[in-house]
Amino acid sequence: MTEVGLALPFAEEERLAAEAARHGHRVALRCSGADELASRVAAAPPELVLVAADPRYLTARLIEVCDRAGVRMVVVAEPGGERWARSLGVVDAVAGPARWELLEDPTRVPRPREESGSGAAPNGVGEAERGAGEREADERGAAPGRSRGTRSRWSLLRRGGGRRAEAGADGQENHADAAGARGVPGGRRAAYGSGSGSGGAASARASSHDQFAPEEGFSRAAYSDTAFSGSVFSGSAFSSGPSDGDDAARSPGGFDPGAGTRAGAGTDPGVATAPASVRRPAAVIAVWGPHGAPGRTAMAIAVAAELAASGARVALADADTHAAAVAPSLGLLDEAPGFAAACRLAGAGSLDAEEFERLARIHEAPGSQLHVLTGLTRAARWPEISGDRVRAVIAAARDWVDYLVIDVAASLEHDEELTSDVLAPRRNAATDAVLGAADHVIEVGRADPVGIARFLHAHAELLEVAAPPRTTVVLNRVRASAIGLDAAGQVRQTLQRFGGIERPVLVPDDPAAFDAAVLSGTTLAAVAPRSPALSAIRDLVHSELLPPPAATPSRARRRREEKASRAARGGGRSVRAQRLA
Repeated sequence: MTEVGLALPFAEEERLAAEAARHGHRVALRCSGADELASRVAAAPPELVLVAADPRYLTARLIEVCDRAGVRMVVVAEPGGERWARSLGVVDAVAGPARWELLEDPTRVPRPREESGSGAAPNGVGEAERGAGEREADERGAAPGRSRGTRSRWSLLRRGGGRRAEAGADGQENHADAAGARGVPGGRRAAYGSGSGSGGAASARASSHDQFAPEEGFSRAAYSDTAFSGSVFSGSAFSSGPSDGDDAARSPGGFDPGAGTRAGAGTDPGVATAPASVRRPAAVIAVWGPHGAPGRTAMAIAVAAELAASGARVALADADTHAAAVAPSLGLLDEAPGFAAACRLAGAGSLDAEEFERLARIHEAPGSQLHVLTGLTRAARWPEISGDRVRAVIAAARDWVDYLVIDVAASLEHDEELTSDVLAPRRNAATDAVLGAADHVIEVGRADPVGIARFLHAHAELLEVAAPPRTTVVLNRVRASAIGLDAAGQVRQTLQRFGGIERPVLVPDDPAAFDAAVLSGTTLAAVAPRSPALSAIRDLVHSELLPPPAATPSRARRRREEKASRAARGGGRSVRAQRLA
């Protein structure tokens, strides 16, 4: 099943998402624009992206990010959109509308148009200048009666050709010159991101990423090993763990929440993959808030779904001993509480990854998959979830997933200790254990006069009781009807003045979207991908929980390195000038 990212108009996006499973594809990313897709591809690249030839959905930055990540790109051009695609170097955009058949039947894709009066290929490189490796590939596998360019491009698309260099030494030099002349990363690349046949992206990608396996005859000597020291394989996008010098890519909290993401998806045996490494312990994220239904459970589900959409393996646990709500919110009416069962096994010392897989319920949603440990079906069963058992479950889960998101109850008081019976079971021990073991605590409050007052009192109590290493304050349901004019500004000012809280995350009020999610028993992203509330939660996840994308060299630096490389090979003259001489 091919994992696909979409950046299309909303109507087409909805239609393709509904038809994806029938065509054997899975929509991993649904983005509202090119900038969002570029950021999410850098964090967790899918196998292929389908974008519209429009300034909103297709930009030079997106092309560059996909090129560096080895993600194939299919650009769909409606009438008038082809000019925009060509201005970015995409020479063979597919005629719209977007449809899954474009990925299944290569004969539906139009061949690149040749310029009148010449035999030059669309990228301006003549037949005489085609790479030796490309000509040999066409001679080896071209079927009778089929265009060599079309065959080569689609054969690469089906076997992951975007991650293999198919050009020879001459083709490498020609495509590097074309890229430098146009000033577009990778030169005039094909719409599929693989760039074989008449395109030059495969050669440009092979020359700019030293980790890709070259074909026979490919020369690396002209390119410095340090030209791209910030290789994408050193970040979290392609590796299951950090490499040397990975501290810069870790999150501010000191843990690496990007560890353990998928690596090597969609590659073939002839392609170099990221080096395997030991999985880092999972990041534990607790979602807590005061009484008054501020939206703890909805926030925990949305955060877990966004983490899963980034490509990580995520577990969502319900440790609320007062009013567990994760299972009914996701339509998982399970009579056997998974988290309580995990606590019993942890108490017996027999909890491992295999038992986790047996106890967890899988919740599938477009672009995400969650492993859910459901909560108590009856609040009277709270003694089953003791503090020691909860700590043991968290310790075991760190070796099971990449992220563990835990929804906890609001109460922090120790009623049993007030009666001088310090050995008695404590109903709030599970909350204390989770907050004490969490790497990051998300505090959720409701943005109205009553909710803010409750939150400020509870926030001070949380810092006294748990003192978590990192906290993020989230005020939910921000609306002018309850706060007045400039609701966001008033909330920020109140939190800063009375709580010393700087830079809170404000989630706009969107009751229709959350109601639709509860009605459908799914995640917010599945029913309202363009919800303003979801956008704020997504920004929270990418800025506070996911590791920052690895730094990439600037375009000016790449041009200088390419120019120096060409000068070292031919004394400053272009390849064509050298041949004419």
